[in-house]
Amino acid sequence: MNMYIITGTDVSLGSMTVRLILAAVLGALVGADRESSGQAAGVRTFSLVCLGSCLAMLTGEYLFTIYPKTDPSRIAAQVISGIGFLGVGTIVVTARKNVKGLTTAATLWVTAALGIAIGAGLIWVSLICFILIVIVVLILTPVSRYLDRTNRRVVMYIELDYGEGIVDFFNFIRERGYTIHSMEKMTSASILKDDISLRMVVDMEKRRDHTAFIKEIRELPYVHYVEEAR
Repeated sequence: MNMYIITGTDVSLGSMTVRLILAAVLGALVGADRESSGQAAGVRTFSLVCLGSCLAMLTGEYLFTIYPKTDPSRIAAQVISGIGFLGVGTIVVTARKNVKGLTTAATLWVTAALGIAIGAGLIWVSLICFILIVIVVLILTPVSRYLDRTNRRVVMYIELDYGEGIVDFFNFIRERGYTIHSMEKMTSASILKDDISLRMVVDMEKRRDHTAFIKEIRELPYVHYVEEAR
């Protein structure tokens, strides 16, 4: 392997083969974490996205050697905008208005950019980017979950007795010094026919473990179901 493969100035078959293999491998490694989390986009999807992005960049570079007046980045630029259709497909809004899949969509997008960088011959930059992706996805995920689980506002879906149950719950919130930041009545059917379903944001005024708060609410006699909406 000569240094032209590293600098990206060589569009020989050997150089392009190395970049394609590297793109497929790094994409698969990124996708392994998403698949282990039960996401629809996993090893194969991420590997193909990174591989396809790399091929698009290599194609642009090759065409530039034949037609010097062309823009070698034009094909790759379409990848960045076109990858959105895959990203949108991984974002799901549940019936209770919980948004899921944002991290997978963002990871797909950055994996496409990683493939373009590999295709351009920025091998060392690509490896650094890959390490940073792993750090963000694996190491920062627990940090993000902790911050999300202990911030001052908790978003929850709750089913409780219609009428007096609502009044009692409001009193419960007020007695603890909390405030209801927003509230929305849900149209989805509740577990018990006469219950009212609400999605609300409660401001606890200071950081607190959401798990303990939800458990406290679950023990109220007029609350029949409650869960944190994340």
